[in-house]
Amino acid sequence: MNPSNKPAIRAATCIHAQLAENPRQNRQFYLPEHAWNNIQQLRRQIDVARQRGWHRAAARLTEELAYPLDNCRRELDNACRILQSNPSKRRVSSVSERV
Repeated sequence: MNPSNKPAIRAATCIHAQLAENPRQNRQFYLPEHAWNNIQQLRRQIDVARQRGWHRAAARLTEELAYPLDNCRRELDNACRILQSNPSKRRVSSVSERV
């Protein structure tokens, strides 16, 4: 091995190690527990308002429910995207194949 190739091979080894590691193990996803709890709390408030005959309050709370529902959906979509990404389909050639 030529001494001038050593840094290039060392760099290639580092790059290969980073590309070959399984990013699925490092990528964390979170379920939208907080968003779901907000939805459930609003739903309980709507039920109480309806039981007490507070129709305007129930209608207003129902309108307010749209934002937490949309927020929860976005968070679930993000979790699905992370889980469905499949980096294992990508094959990374070894350093010896490159040299």
